Formats: sequence, structure tokens, C-alpha cells
Amino acid sequence: MERTRDPEDSRAYRLAPTAKARDGLPRFISVSNQLLDAAFRGLDDAGIARAAECLAAIRANLDPYGG
Repeated sequence: MERTRDPEDSRAYRLAPTAKARDGLPRFISVSNQLLDAAFRGLDDAGIARAAECLAAIRANLDPYGG
């Protein structure tokens, strides 16, 4: 990532992917998709939806700002 100052807010930075990061994106997407396929193998759409609901509830429970 390349970090530069935000021209509109001197307190903030803008992040942009480098050429190397952009080149690696297809591989990252491929590996991510393989991992998701393995994680959700055997679940139908209803099972995936229920898992998403449960994970959202867990995330909200752990959110220090009340989710």
C-alpha cells in the first residue's frame, strides 16, 4: 500500500494499492474463493444465511460501540 496525505484533511492519509498489490489481486481472489468454498461446503442457501445471521449477532455482541 502507498500512503499519502489527504490534500483536503492534513490529519488524514489516503491508502492506495501498489502495482505489486494490484498484480497479486487475482491470486488473492482465487485463494479466498477456495477458502470460502471449503468453509461452506455442504451448506445450502438456508444454512449459509443462518450462519451469516449468527456471525452478525456475534459481531454485534462484541462491538464495543453497541453494534
